Amino acid sequence: MKEQLNFLFVIAIYILTIPSIFAQSKEAPTVKPTAVKLPDNAFKVRPLSPTVGHIGISYEFLVADRQSFEVDLGYIGFGKQYEEDAWERGGYLSFGCKFMVDSDRLSKKGPVNPLQGWYINPKLVFSRFSRQDVELSYVEESIFSGAVLLNGGQQWVFFDRLVLDIFAGAGLGFSTYDDYFLGKYFYGYSLIGKHFAISTGIKLGIAF
Repeated sequence: MKEQLNFLFVIAIYILTIPSIFAQSKEAPTVKPTAVKLPDNAFKVRPLSPTVGHIGISYEFLVADRQSFEVDLGYIGFGKQYEEDAWERGGYLSFGCKFMVDSDRLSKKGPVNPLQGWYINPKLVFSRFSRQDVELSYVEESIFSGAVLLNGGQQWVFFDRLVLDIFAGAGLGFSTYDDYFLGKYFYGYSLIGKHFAISTGIKLGIAF
């Protein structure tokens, strides 16, 4: 219980910092203004997620120069189950700010799309699902998990429409499910041991 309270305290600090990001005044533009507004919103999906038992959608939108905010919402129980001996159903939610670290926002063809580039992404991930053993069909367990992650990655926006996002990261997490040794996938991240969390993935989407 003490460890979970400490984790929630970290979450509270993280959440309290989000409004300050949205309240920032707009910085001076780093590129020359153009007559056509570049797409600064995107919907994305993880094309490989059905192979590990879930499906979801991400929405990313620009909040300031070199900063965007991304929310992921997903359903657990779609496609091939991650574990063959268990049936899991539920959902997951994650959110966090993305900070672009590119120094140059101009290319030979003109301004770079504001969603494109190398980035760091501190984020929160939560999942809640029921787990039912295939052999013991009458046994059902409700599982809750969460993690604080620091991801890094690169995002491309081709033709200002097609989005490719590749990322990886690590952090700290917890789960009410402890029947694992080497690790378990909690939909959005994996726990190795009790609290070490890792995350990696590929997203495809459309900018608008």
